[in-house]
Amino acid sequence: MSISAFHAPLKSDEWNVPGEPACEAAPPPRPEGRRSSLPATELTSSSRRRHYSARILPFLVGGDLVGVTLAGVLTAVLVPWIGQALPPVPHGTFLLVSCTVVAAVLVAGVRTRSDRLIPRVADDLGGVVARLSVAGLVLLAGSAISELETILPAPDVAILLATTAVVVPVARRVALALAAAGHAHRVRVVVVGSGHVCDDLCQRLRRSPVVTLAGVLGGDGAAGDRLVGNVDDLPELCTTLRIDRVVIAFGKTPPAHVVAVLHQLRGVVDIDVVVRYYELANWESRLDDVTGLSIMHIGPTPGPTADGIKRLLDICVAAGLLVVLSPLLGLLALAVLVDSGKPVLFRQTRIGRDHQPFEILKFRTMRADTMRADLMPAEPMRSRTPLVVPDASRITRLGRILRRSGVDELAQLVNVLRGEMSLVGPRPFVPQECVDLPERAEPRFSVRPGVTGLWQVCGQHTISFEELCRLDVQYATSWSLGGDFRILARTPSRLVRGSRG
Repeated sequence: MSISAFHAPLKSDEWNVPGEPACEAAPPPRPEGRRSSLPATELTSSSRRRHYSARILPFLVGGDLVGVTLAGVLTAVLVPWIGQALPPVPHGTFLLVSCTVVAAVLVAGVRTRSDRLIPRVADDLGGVVARLSVAGLVLLAGSAISELETILPAPDVAILLATTAVVVPVARRVALALAAAGHAHRVRVVVVGSGHVCDDLCQRLRRSPVVTLAGVLGGDGAAGDRLVGNVDDLPELCTTLRIDRVVIAFGKTPPAHVVAVLHQLRGVVDIDVVVRYYELANWESRLDDVTGLSIMHIGPTPGPTADGIKRLLDICVAAGLLVVLSPLLGLLALAVLVDSGKPVLFRQTRIGRDHQPFEILKFRTMRADTMRADLMPAEPMRSRTPLVVPDASRITRLGRILRRSGVDELAQLVNVLRGEMSLVGPRPFVPQECVDLPERAEPRFSVRPGVTGLWQVCGQHTISFEELCRLDVQYATSWSLGGDFRILARTPSRLVRGSRG
């Protein structure tokens, strides 16, 4: 999640953020270093390679067109009177007219998706449903006001729209993967800033398969990331390094000076700015305008009603999944039993809502003789990433597959039904991880831990313990039902990608 905004010019001492470098009183001197061979006057859209949004646009459009085409073919199979060897002309006309309308409505929103720093299919699911609803209304209205009722019957339109809602997101995901596979189609980014916020941002960008981090200007990161120069060199560096986007994090340069430089880049590269109180922002936050001044509305705080709806959804979804997946769960239990014997389930004490301990359930992936507490890692959490992969010799053959796919955690649906966990929430900590937690991490215990959550879709095995706690607190203090759906939608692709972002 990122929110791009421009702030009004501030004095140097008004931009200081706790824990971040203080602004300098004046712009730093222009050091000697790498310079562009192009004069500044040549810094225009035509002086660099084709804009990223234009390069990725064919993939986005192609994904939608292929998805709608496949949905039309599936509809021809699903509807019995269409699935004939030689369908009548009216039925062929139905597919042609309806698929054309659906494709046109979907492709009309491609430009918005191409402008995002990191396009995500899961974030577009609501938009897909909304646009398919519009397409459905157009088709039904067309059949009502004309003589197309026999060509566009409502049941067939409904089947086409439902099939499209499933197929198009998959096609979009494949299209983005193809775009990321080609280095030329990745977005090249320069980050301007320093301090832990800048470092955190760079780590997130490195994890994304669609981003190439070209460097950090004015940063304190690794030598391979630092660029020689300061903010004044940004226009020339954008040309020299063929940059697509510039992301501004907190730094030492006075904001008024940064804004002056960024004005030179408008229309040349896309610009994103990390908002000051980013810890409070969530998917419900939005930008508003107060007579020319941009402000960010944080969004409502979840109340008892939302909490009750969340719990009801947890019960319904968990119960439904346990029923639907019962054959798979039975096969998994049998496979674990055949592969490595009893016990089938791994049980471990975790700390839940209001610090209440509970027993979490998972399908066992480690050898039974290596699960004793004295064999568990005793290394402090703060010195490593939170999800340490056990030694390979301790994991069973089947366990490697279960861990990689995440299906070993399907047993936690029982914990959800018991009320000990939620589908979405903070990561459930073991008691050792709760020792000496900082006070700022306390809000994470105000909600039920989740089977998935921000911690999983934002990195899981690659994020630090400090970042994990921050993500948990961010979720606990600003969760929403809409945000939960987006996290659930992101989780499957996150498991497929593994440690990549």
